[in-house]
Amino acid sequence: MSNDLAPQRRESALVIDPIPTFDTGRFEHMQRIATVMARSALIPESLYLVGTKDKKEVLPQETVMANCFLVVNQAVRWGLDPFAVAQCVSVVHGRLCYEGKLVAAVLEAKMGLKLRQHFVGKPGHDDFRIYLSDQDFSDEVIKALTPGVRLPGTRLVDGSVGEWKTTGSNSPWGAAKNHIRMLIYRGTREWCRFYEPALMLGVYTEDEMADLADDARARRATPVTSLADRLNKAPPTGALVSGFSIAHVDRETDLEADHETASTSAETAPPAEDATTEEFPGDSEQEHAEETSPVSPGEQEARSGQPAPQPGLSSDTITAYSQALARATQKASLTTLHKAFSEKLETPPNEAEVEIMREVFSLHLRRTKGEITAEDVTLQVREIAGA
Repeated sequence: MSNDLAPQRRESALVIDPIPTFDTGRFEHMQRIATVMARSALIPESLYLVGTKDKKEVLPQETVMANCFLVVNQAVRWGLDPFAVAQCVSVVHGRLCYEGKLVAAVLEAKMGLKLRQHFVGKPGHDDFRIYLSDQDFSDEVIKALTPGVRLPGTRLVDGSVGEWKTTGSNSPWGAAKNHIRMLIYRGTREWCRFYEPALMLGVYTEDEMADLADDARARRATPVTSLADRLNKAPPTGALVSGFSIAHVDRETDLEADHETASTSAETAPPAEDATTEEFPGDSEQEHAEETSPVSPGEQEARSGQPAPQPGLSSDTITAYSQALARATQKASLTTLHKAFSEKLETPPNEAEVEIMREVFSLHLRRTKGEITAEDVTLQVREIAGA
């Protein structure tokens, strides 16, 4: 019988991609590494156990392999030994968390950079503070150091024990002897998030997850105000809507302007006493005063003879506003997208609506700075919109 009639075996397609998980060859090899790691008895317990301290259960083997694959994938992104990375991993609140020393190692391995450190105060006190910079601390720089300072030509962050410490029976912040080490590790991570966010994409440490848990508990303990109540909150009689101020958002969030736009006068925040308010596009001062001066629904209906309009910002509108801003990657484009969305509003927003927009804008501004993730923004916008 001729071999020509034999069924032809279909060749599998090989996909090559710079992203490891999209490269079939590398993906399969990463799976093999994760399989070996999952079978090891020396990986951290949180990768294969689940439950409380007194009652833990072994996870299914498929789940353990998936957990190990996430570790391998992160190690590949960093260019580090996955088995070494696995020894610095734990699971907190359903997320993989990495030790601070690993973050410092990544910074040095990927960028060849060791941050300089300068301490002020004494360990054991809440005001014990660290300053970290990619430049040497000269005498002139040391004299200029104050909490939250930003110096031209220097990428600098600072923080104190009181600002960064976490509580709990097993918290390493509980002992004063650990404060120097913890400030270095926490400060290194904060520096990376602010200046090199690509290195920290999706990466959390245990104390950071503790901070998020504390914030969640605080939000649950705070009485929830419905969106309708916030929109209907009446401003003081005779007050004018101040409009949306980008400079105000900067001051409220205490964020530094982007390096690319900081030199332009349009992006420079003026002193507080001379601050100018950026009105919504298309509104002159006179038109803005006439159209947005707060009046009660009854007064408005009496003036026009028509029913008073409902608040312009519904939950869907706030969500749409956030989605519009989500395309921005820096402050300049964020401002442009804000203006474009504002021009589409049929009714100029009142003071309460402006405040809601300011909250959403502030979240996206922090996202572009690398301080929070897009997922964090989505969750907080849902709370703001009451969705």
